[in-house]
Amino acid sequence: MGKRTLERGSNDPTKKPKFNYSKAQNHLEPNTKGVYISCDRGKESRAKLEIIDLLEEKYEELLEKKIFKPINEDVEEDKELDFEEQMKKELLDLKKAKTDKKINPFVFIDLQMECLLFIKFHRSIDPVVLVLEILKDAFENDIKRTRYCSKIIPITDSCSASEENLNKLIENVYKKQNLPAEATVFSVDITRRLFQVLERDHIMKISTAKLRELNPNITINYKSYDKLLIVQCFKSNIGISIVSEQQWKDYKKFNLNQIFETKKK
Repeated sequence: MGKRTLERGSNDPTKKPKFNYSKAQNHLEPNTKGVYISCDRGKESRAKLEIIDLLEEKYEELLEKKIFKPINEDVEEDKELDFEEQMKKELLDLKKAKTDKKINPFVFIDLQMECLLFIKFHRSIDPVVLVLEILKDAFENDIKRTRYCSKIIPITDSCSASEENLNKLIENVYKKQNLPAEATVFSVDITRRLFQVLERDHIMKISTAKLRELNPNITINYKSYDKLLIVQCFKSNIGISIVSEQQWKDYKKFNLNQIFETKKK
């Protein structure tokens, strides 16, 4: 799949996206996964177009490589059914196929905040995998794919803001990482926007205590570490993800503009 430059692609305001984003949400619900995007003030609409264009293209590439499954295949394997149950299922599937509309892999959520966007992902898409592929392209190639977007921060999962919910969220995301049981050094990066539910220091204490509870071999070091727990707080929602120190440093804290500027020097 050929790559599109800015002149022909993501900054063209007349370019129509493949999916209908007109009915966008305006709030973040629990269990939302996706990406926060910081962008230039006053350029939010253009940033939205270029980031959705970039996400869609990379998503299609990963579908072709079988890294992601098509959304209509995002189901668990069926258990063995007897003949009558199988016939009922096939009839229901046919009826459902006639009424189903195309499911958007990405949904724009209007946060109603300057310089900040959020794109919600379908549950079958791993935000960290997709974002790292985009950052890898920016790091390895000389073509600038975005003009108005800077940071792109993946959110693996999220919850309503409370101490209890944050503890459960960290546990759920951590257990899906398949991290080694031996000693691991963690750091925590916290960003709060329009968020008054928990103080930053309290979020840090909850996060570090939970990590140590999940693995007594974990230590905390904010300067040199193996893994980074990213915590993004917005209004009444807390989202998290886990990435490696090498990824965070190589990709300039996931800032597309800084990656490109560094490559020019």
